Amino acid sequence: MSCEIKLGDYVNYSPEPRTSKKYKIFDRGEYEETDIYFSTQIGKNALKWRYMGKDEKGNVILVADRPTSDYLYLYGKDGYVNGPNTLNDLCKELYSSQMGEARSINVEDVNKILRANPLGIYYRRSGYTVTNREGLTIGEIICGYWQPELEETETPEKGKNINDYVVNYYDYVGIAYQSDKTEEHKLIFRDLQNFNMCYWLASSCVFAYFNLGLASFYIRVINEGHVYSVDLFTSNGNNGGDYYPVRPVVTLNSNIQIGEKENGVWTLK
Repeated sequence: MSCEIKLGDYVNYSPEPRTSKKYKIFDRGEYEETDIYFSTQIGKNALKWRYMGKDEKGNVILVADRPTSDYLYLYGKDGYVNGPNTLNDLCKELYSSQMGEARSINVEDVNKILRANPLGIYYRRSGYTVTNREGLTIGEIICGYWQPELEETETPEKGKNINDYVVNYYDYVGIAYQSDKTEEHKLIFRDLQNFNMCYWLASSCVFAYFNLGLASFYIRVINEGHVYSVDLFTSNGNNGGDYYPVRPVVTLNSNIQIGEKENGVWTLK
């Protein structure tokens, strides 16, 4: 290579166009699901791809330069339980290729890029779990109106995934970890027109109201420069929903490497 690739550099990745067989677009104006399925964005609307780093195996990871133009709706218990898999599956279906496999961006990607170790509410299971009437295993959070027998910690243990915790809620503003002038911040929160981006993250979390014996179940989002979460389901039976676009990530196969830089865009070989 004539020089070293940097975070946010553009890479010449082009998946073949295809249409989803499962996931329909949500109409924000009519506030209902349409009969139109998600498709790979092409032409002037095609997503471009930027260098996001490498995984633990050394494989190159690319992220779309912006979210999809179309919106996905997630609602209720099903939205919480299946949301991350739905997001990953949609991205895999539309943006994978012979060069690599696609998935949705998630909160671990965001935290890694921003070098964030957010404070929040974390509880580990203490010995055993229970399943509530809606079929969600959440430790002892809502099995009664008392303080649950869970072990509390301010941050996850080193090397532990936040989803290993039965209560793992947090949110934060991006500038708490990276200035809005940095490439890290821009890659996560801003598009080429310097507008704030909003999109789903393929990550769930749980918030507990210990004094009420209730728990709320969320899917995480990026929204207006923040890492937020959308409340989809509460253990007392209340449901909610929301719609956001999707932002795909592609992990290139181990035999695919970065080539030369041509006209400001890195080639693949």
